[in-house]
Amino acid sequence: MGAVQYRRKAHQADEYSQVGVFIADVAPVVEKGKNIEFIDMDGYVKFTLDRVNGKEVSTCTNFSDGVAVFRIGKYCGAINTNGDVIVDPRYIEILPANEGKMLALDKKYEKYALSGDLDNVKYTVLSTTGEDLGTISTRRYKIASRYFEDGALVVTNRSGSGVARIGLIDDKGEWIMKIMESYKKEPGGKLPLKERNPKWLNDDYVKFIRLAQDYIEKNGEGV
Repeated sequence: MGAVQYRRKAHQADEYSQVGVFIADVAPVVEKGKNIEFIDMDGYVKFTLDRVNGKEVSTCTNFSDGVAVFRIGKYCGAINTNGDVIVDPRYIEILPANEGKMLALDKKYEKYALSGDLDNVKYTVLSTTGEDLGTISTRRYKIASRYFEDGALVVTNRSGSGVARIGLIDDKGEWIMKIMESYKKEPGGKLPLKERNPKWLNDDYVKFIRLAQDYIEKNGEGV
């Protein structure tokens, strides 16, 4: 059993022990000794997050891209804005959803994650409907961002050199190189770069500079 849906007026705000903010037109609230409820903008209970697979839900995040993450004991699952369980609680963590995707760490990798053995850890890429889209291994790099943005994740390499280099990967774990194309053209962006040996453009430090430029251009500022 997951969410129980019915419409009744919520209690006064001072009767809640915990209150969240409104996102996707609902907010999580908790009365002392009772289950987590989500209320709508009119103050009505949209649904109550009850027991899932016979176990009581202990915590639940607010919504991100139409998905809220709940926890039962050590493990996480996810619901949609109707209160339907879209991901069963079998993950150590589920990161915030964005652009229709989210990262989740399956409990089968728990012993490796806790011991720091990243060579044997893989993150699952889930859609916001709960579909398994594939996995991303952390053998080559460490995931640095908590969600997808413009179809990419920010990662740092795990070369063992002691120097952290940053880059972008897609939801298949492949390096994204398209933002480097502007560096391979003459100013104006129309003619190919007139450089005898452009191989240095593939060096990691150049990718880092281009990534920083991309973020500054998007945000209008940088450090």
